[in-house]
Parts: sequence; structure tokens; C-alpha cells
Amino acid sequence: RDPRGEIIARILPVTCGALMIVAIFYFFSRYSLWLGFYSLFLSLSSSMWWRYWVEARPYSLWMFLTAIQMLLFIYILEKENEAPRAWRWLLVTHWLLSLTVIFSLVQIVAVSFLLWIWHDRRVFNWRKYLFLTILPCLMCLFYYSQAPKYQFWIMFSLEQIIRAHIPRYWLYVFYLIVLFLSLFICQRKTGWPLLYRNDQWRRGIPYFFLMAIMLLATALVVGIFHVGQSPQGVGFPLTEKYFINLVPMGIIGITWLSYHVLSSLRGIRWLQFLVILGIAIFLGNHVTKVIPDIQGHHPEVLRKVGT
Repeated sequence: RDPRGEIIARILPVTCGALMIVAIFYFFSRYSLWLGFYSLFLSLSSSMWWRYWVEARPYSLWMFLTAIQMLLFIYILEKENEAPRAWRWLLVTHWLLSLTVIFSLVQIVAVSFLLWIWHDRRVFNWRKYLFLTILPCLMCLFYYSQAPKYQFWIMFSLEQIIRAHIPRYWLYVFYLIVLFLSLFICQRKTGWPLLYRNDQWRRGIPYFFLMAIMLLATALVVGIFHVGQSPQGVGFPLTEKYFINLVPMGIIGITWLSYHVLSSLRGIRWLQFLVILGIAIFLGNHVTKVIPDIQGHHPEVLRKVGT
């Protein structure tokens, strides 16, 4: 083994893994420093990030580019017509994603579709989406046509794949947020007693749909793979790491939706406190589960941190 070669091969993955966390923290700390630390806590409690951020493969790069893509999606919808530079950065990100991994086609289509729905539906600029969406997707399809087709078999179920990237207790927080979003919508339609003082919660809806599309697409891809897989043990195992773009999507989604739900509950301190308490309990339980997993994969990292 060549130690120097291994170090050099891991410079880019380690850099991208660190930049992913820094980018997410910086973006959300512009709204609130506590929100930034909340996103940092979610990032550092992801066992998938700890497993693969030092791998000499493009997993960290994929996570980093996905994080940038998701943050630009939020930024463009927040700023509406005041973000021409963000559109250019998103275009660059889509091209880099298409050159990094074939599976990025799904997230490129999902982000572009929702941007069209929420931003460009009235005046469709086909030239923008030609370079933003169509050509990067064609690049992904070209790589797929040229890539060798190996036999494979799926090691994990759909539930295990999703929970590896968006753990159970993160999903509990997500379900809690969905509950409040549902109450807000029902209140708006039926005239129930006021739970919110503003329409802040509505600003989180586009990202909610993005998460839903990504999860449904993951289920579809896993289903297609199940149809085409070889008998168990024949070929290479298709593991959860091939869907690692769900990690930054989950971190950003839980942070962003939590922020909007809590902002909508301003003025109802007792209910806001209960929501924060529920999130804290769920995430506290998650930490007790994830630390042994991190110790199992990176005991030397935690030993150095402890000393």
C-alpha cells in the first residue's frame, strides 16, 4: 500500500465533505445563528457522512454538489427575480453533477421542474432550461450508454436505504413538521382557530415537494433495480451509498422546514416550546443511536477527538 498515494486520493473527498457542512452552516446562519448550529448538529450526526466523507471515491463530491444545488434552489425561490447569479451557479452545479454521477439525473430534473412550477411557469424561457436541464440530462444518459453494465444485487430494502440517509428520528421530526403543515393548510381552508400569525410556513412548501419527489424517485429506482438484479451473491452488491445524495437533502430539508414551522408559531410560545422540545427529544435519541455506529466505522477519529 502507498500511504502517500492514499493521502493524495483523499484530499478532494475530505475537502468536499468539509465544504458541504460549512456551506450548509453558512447558508442557514444568515437567517439565525441558532439555525446554523441546528444544521451543523444534523450534519455531524449523520452516520453516512462519517462513513463516506474520507472515501477515495466521488461520494463526498456528490454530497457537496447536492448541498449546493439544494441551497441554490432555496435561494432562487427566496429572492425570486433578484438572483441572476444564483441561476448561473445552479447551471454550473448541474453540469458538474452530470459529470460526476449518472444518478444525478433525477435531482436535476426534480429541481428544474419545481423551479419552473414556482418561478417560470408564466413566462417559460426554453433557452435557460436547455442548458440548465436538458443538456446535463443528456450528458447523464450518454454516460449511461457508454458505461459497462455489470451484474449486481441489492443488499438492502427500500426502507433500509432511506433510513440510512434520513434516520428514523429525523423522519419523526419530518412527520412532526408535516403534521403542522397539514394543520396550517386545514386552518386556511376551514377557518379553524388560528395556529399561526403569518404565512411563513408556505415558504417551505417547495422544498417539501422536492423531498417528496426525491424519495419517490428513490423508490422507483430501487424498484427498477429489483427487477433487473442478479441472484444474491452474483455480481457486486448495490448498497445504500449509491443514494448518498439523500444525506444533504435530508439535512437541509429538516433544517429549512423546522425554521418555517417555528417561525409560523411566533406569538404562541407554549406551542413553539412544545415543538422545539419534541424535536430535541427525537434528535437526542438519534444521537444515542448514531454514536455507536460512528465508533464502529471510525474509532480512531473519535479517539483523537476525545484526546
